[in-house]
Amino acid sequence: MEPLTKWIDFLTDVLSKVASQGGDIALVHHITPDGIIAALFLKKALESLDAPVEVIPSLPEDLLFTMENIDTAGALILVDFVPLGPGPASVAHEFFPGGFLIFDHESIDLGYDLKETVRLNPRTFSLNVPCSYSAYLAAEKIDPSSQNLSWLIQVGVYGESPGIPNETYKTEGIRGQEDVSMIYRAIYSLSSILGVKGARIAFSTLEGSIGELSILDKENPLHAFFWDEANRCWEKITGELSRQPKIKDENLVAHQISNPELRFFVAELGLKRYDQNLSVAYYCDDVLARVCVRSRPLPELNVYERIRVVLSAHESSVVGREDYADICIRSEFLDDLLGQMVDLL
Repeated sequence: MEPLTKWIDFLTDVLSKVASQGGDIALVHHITPDGIIAALFLKKALESLDAPVEVIPSLPEDLLFTMENIDTAGALILVDFVPLGPGPASVAHEFFPGGFLIFDHESIDLGYDLKETVRLNPRTFSLNVPCSYSAYLAAEKIDPSSQNLSWLIQVGVYGESPGIPNETYKTEGIRGQEDVSMIYRAIYSLSSILGVKGARIAFSTLEGSIGELSILDKENPLHAFFWDEANRCWEKITGELSRQPKIKDENLVAHQISNPELRFFVAELGLKRYDQNLSVAYYCDDVLARVCVRSRPLPELNVYERIRVVLSAHESSVVGREDYADICIRSEFLDDLLGQMVDLL
């Protein structure tokens, strides 16, 4: 049996067992396009198994606030992120002492204990695929009607450097990467500027966009609202990017941002706008700094592992994978971290 088949069989089996336990299931998902679309397909899969589902967008660092606002859920699944450090993980365990599920595709080695948590990660099957792709295959197996939204796969995996051939997830009739890129940018713009509200707008719009690229039909009032809000948010992001980078070295470009929710998208956009191999977006206040690092696919560079070595001398938390790291560090150590990143390659 192929690793992908084994992985999807395992994932669908776990989802079926969770649904059979009864009670509401809280899907707390990252505000990235991959996280939003993964949550959408997981919701379809679980609801087809007659499980009531509550979908809640969140940032990793907001897990405490998110937990406090979950009402009656009997089970928790974190989608497309892991708790950023042992502190947030402990918070989740306080609310769900019996453990919870994490559905992600980050590096397996976190450097801290998740206790009784069950981790659903394709890397345990020697696969490196985005959450949205795995969630779609599971949803399709449980409920074949999920194929009506199969076009969303390309949007979910865009920018994720998936370790799967393009033809594996490509759907028929897509007019090209330009449309996919535009939809991806719109989703990320909404969630980066409006946070949870923007992620909810994106989720509800995508959920009703049955048929390939139907979201591009702006005569639909819901779609028109989505695009109006997304374009307004994109203007604010371009304003952030119009500022000169704080650091522009041979291998590194770094932007300081005014909102921590922007760090994921701005770091990714930095790779597209500049020639450097590493792009950093960071936010800092008097106490903590939030830093996102993205890299071009380089066989000799594992960003997550290199950053872990750099951070070993500082009080910090980091999650990530080969081409990505999300870091929380005390602000007093930020300059040292950025200085060492210049020499990362």
